[in-house]
This record gives sequence, C-alpha cells and structure tokens, in this order.
Amino acid sequence: MPFSYLRLILILASSVTIMSTLFVQHQSDALPSPMQSWVVKGTDQAIMLDLSNWNPYGGGVIVKGVGANIPTKTLTVLLDSPSEGSMMLWIPVNFMNATIDGAQTKFTVLVDGKKITYDTVSLDNQGLMEIGSIPYTNGTHQIDIIGTQMIGSRSLLSAQQPNSVALSPLRQFQAGVSPINVKCNEGFVLMIKSSDGLPACLKPQSAKKLMERGWGIPINSPFPIPINPIKSHSFQNNSSK
Repeated sequence: MPFSYLRLILILASSVTIMSTLFVQHQSDALPSPMQSWVVKGTDQAIMLDLSNWNPYGGGVIVKGVGANIPTKTLTVLLDSPSEGSMMLWIPVNFMNATIDGAQTKFTVLVDGKKITYDTVSLDNQGLMEIGSIPYTNGTHQIDIIGTQMIGSRSLLSAQQPNSVALSPLRQFQAGVSPINVKCNEGFVLMIKSSDGLPACLKPQSAKKLMERGWGIPINSPFPIPINPIKSHSFQNNSSK
C-alpha cells in the first residue's frame, strides 16, 4: 500500500510538470508579433519597425518616437534598450527613397551620429523599402536614416499615385489595425472576407460581385447591401428559371 501511494504521487507530479511545460510552450507560441506600425511625426506617412529585443510583457526595448526632417531627408527613430539588439524597417518608397542617377542605392544610417553598416536594402512587392538589420547596444539611442528623397504628405505625390495608402490591407492588419479600420486607396472598397475575417481592398465592381457570391462583406459600401447576399443571389437564379 505505501508503495502504491508513493507511485501515485510521482505520477501526479510528472503530469503537473508536463502540463506546465505545455502551457509555457503555448504562451511562447502565442507571443504578439514584434512588428510595430508608427506614424512619422510631422507627416501623414507610416513606417513599420521590427525590434529583435522587443518584449510585449515589458523589460525590452522601447521606441520613444519616430520623426522626420524633410529638408535633410532624414528619418529619426529614438529608442531606449536594456540590451543589445537590432532593428529592421519598412519604409514606403513613395515617402522616402535613396537613389543616385535613378539607380537604387543604400541609405546612410547613423547611430548616435556615427555611420554604421547594415545588412540589406530591398524593395518588396508592397512598395515598401526594407532596411535591415541595424545594430544597437544597450542604452538610449538616436538612429538616423538619411535618403535622397522624402515626401512628408501623400497629398504631394505625383498624379500617378493619388491619395496612395502607405501600407497594404494585410500589412495594416499585421501591424494591429482592426480589419474594419483598414484604409484603402481612393476608388477602392474595403471588404472583410467571410472565410477568415481578413481585410481586402477591391474595385467597386469586383466588390459587388464577390459580395453577391457571399465572399465577403463591404464596409462603407457605395452600393446597397442585401441582408443575406447568398440567399438573395440564389433567389434571383431560381426566379429566372
């Protein structure tokens, strides 16, 4: 009897340890994305940051502010870090760029006034210039990214890009924007997909057709929304037979 009782205690202790381990792993898997969206002070433009030692529960690097000096074409990020880390940025190419004779070149990056080297610069298919990875040490730092072109307001963009939104619907959503608050370019309709709740920006004609098929629900729609798009579409088909 004593042996059986002791064995039961050991089994229960092992079960608690396994459950604790599973819970900790699940917490780790559920960490919020380190990607942050910041509106650049003094402009109506937004950039995205990814900080390697950011901690959603506190104790990690803190971004104090993001600003721009348009005459000097300089983007400035102020941060306070308790440890070494690195930063990646995604900057809309219609806000800031670095070119020489029309050819893409690297931005000049200063950390506390000292020029540093960084890994890569590339343009993704969302029109965002990716800059990474910029290293920093523990302490308070000013990171300056200097380009050759900077436009502080989207209203000053060329006629070929009227009222262009800096970030795609998916990028805005990944940065923490609620799907119903996602911004679309002028002339596009915001829709929320029925299958997964993700936002999408579509031309009005396409949005209307997809709504009638039950693909999604338009937000601030320029056309009437039936109470049940799928049933309404089915009724019309049946009545024509």
